[in-house]
Amino acid sequence: MRAYGRKVRALIAEHLEGPESDQVIAPVSLASPLFDERLCAMPPREAAAEMGHALRFHLEERIKREDPEKYVRLSQRLEEILREMPGRFEEQIEAFGPLIEQARQEDEEDPRLAGLSPLEQRLYRLLDREAVENPDIDTSAADLRSVVGTVCDTAAHTMAKAAYQGQHQDLALLADKIRMDLVKGRLRPVCTEWTALRDLAERLAAYAAQNRASFLARLRGE
Repeated sequence: MRAYGRKVRALIAEHLEGPESDQVIAPVSLASPLFDERLCAMPPREAAAEMGHALRFHLEERIKREDPEKYVRLSQRLEEILREMPGRFEEQIEAFGPLIEQARQEDEEDPRLAGLSPLEQRLYRLLDREAVENPDIDTSAADLRSVVGTVCDTAAHTMAKAAYQGQHQDLALLADKIRMDLVKGRLRPVCTEWTALRDLAERLAAYAAQNRASFLARLRGE
């Protein structure tokens, strides 16, 4: 994922280079009610630059940790816009608009995610990318919605225990519990090698540890 951040930063820097460039004002947060109002007062070149910077900042600071799948997907699109529309600032603004709305939107409009909490949606998309698109893992018999709910509960209860300190041994135990959830949820290795499933469990455990507060909030019904 770090590669996308570097690529986008380089493209934005290139987009702003040149002797005719005006100094770019520091980006306002996409979550700020002043963001859209501020853009309206800018010429196209500055507005496009502001949107690109604000998007990158929002992706890096707000989405990268909480929703890795969304981070990669939106970063790829941001990279495409900057690469394919150099100097075409009005077209960039038009393309950035839907991307900003997606970045702001917490709940995704995907029928597979209907009824899932925001945390479950994020974990579902991560599991969908890491497992369904992995040729070494068979998900044909799995109900991913059910698996996601079980993994969320397992992670929340495990990390809520006083003995959990986020150390290596704690993460290893959490990953082992998640691996058992995946197996019970009928995810299987394509061959007899279980490495892919073990690696998936470790990635899900790492994600849970990085977002521990969200999982604990689940226990509190928030």
